[in-house]
Amino acid sequence: MKVIEPAVLALAFAAAAGCGEVDEDAPGAPDGGDANGWASLSSYADHFPAACGALDALVDFAYANKTCSADGDCVHVGACTEVREHCAGGFYVNAQHDPAKLALLSKAASSCPIEAPCCGTLPTAARCWHGRCFPKVEPAEPPEACLAAAGATSDCTLCVCAEGSANAAECLLDPSCAPIFACAVKAECFGTLACDLAEPTFPCRAQVDATGGPTSGVAEKYRRSNARAAYLGCDARCSKP
Repeated sequence: MKVIEPAVLALAFAAAAGCGEVDEDAPGAPDGGDANGWASLSSYADHFPAACGALDALVDFAYANKTCSADGDCVHVGACTEVREHCAGGFYVNAQHDPAKLALLSKAASSCPIEAPCCGTLPTAARCWHGRCFPKVEPAEPPEACLAAAGATSDCTLCVCAEGSANAAECLLDPSCAPIFACAVKAECFGTLACDLAEPTFPCRAQVDATGGPTSGVAEKYRRSNARAAYLGCDARCSKP
């Protein structure tokens, strides 16, 4: 999981859609009142992978080696780490990746903390989806519907939508939650703890307040989606380096 410094995120917040400068006198502002319940939020840190630079390096390598033009270009690689694209562990990359570098990165990442054991099932077959390698999903309609809801195809939305189930896409697929997702992606922090509601770096308070506030069901749906994206490694493409 990437750790983004608040000072770095602050530069992106002003550019986020609808995420202008914070009115310090407005309800829910960091130094203002708390009419909407922001101060009551508990940390969501235990819902994210433990920070580990070696794992970040492995995830970055995997997502930098996804380019493909056909299913046959893609393979499943890697071992069991906390961040993975399949419950059995590993990632889906193109066959042209550097296996020696992958082996070194995987070995280093094996020392990172892991709380959720990998499952014992065989990895799903690989597929080339919109020019990137991902696990094959049947039926194929849910991921396409997810992309349609996103309104744009990018490395970030492909990662979020690739599973074909709710999980990381849960917020995006809910019209009430989608504006929060869009703001977080625009601020380039989606999939990181810094983009959680309880963090002072969270850039999308206006969108959350507009959908029922930080303790609403919609807000919790966003928090789950954001954390799930971290376990898929989507922060490698949805957040700033």
